[in-house]
Amino acid sequence: RDGRRIDGHYFIRLLYDIPNLEKYRVIQRSFERVEIEYTTQGEDDVAPATRRHLQQRIREVMGSATDVLWTRKERLVPSASGKFLYTVSEVQEPALCADA
Repeated sequence: RDGRRIDGHYFIRLLYDIPNLEKYRVIQRSFERVEIEYTTQGEDDVAPATRRHLQQRIREVMGSATDVLWTRKERLVPSASGKFLYTVSEVQEPALCADA
């Protein structure tokens, strides 16, 4: 919310090699809300302790009030362009003011 930008690779590195996590997409829904859509390898889910640790790391860079929602999916589909996006921001940039 303070205008800082977080490189999408932060999330890619953070979620790399997490046990049972097969594929994921991090979606910034608002300044205060992040959703992690994910699939798992087999029936086992991501461990609750692992989720708590990841949520803490996300809040360290996005703010302590950030709501982190985990949504397990059967599969994640690519974008309309056919590319798979690991990070997506739905936050609108504030309009720049033009000097008169």
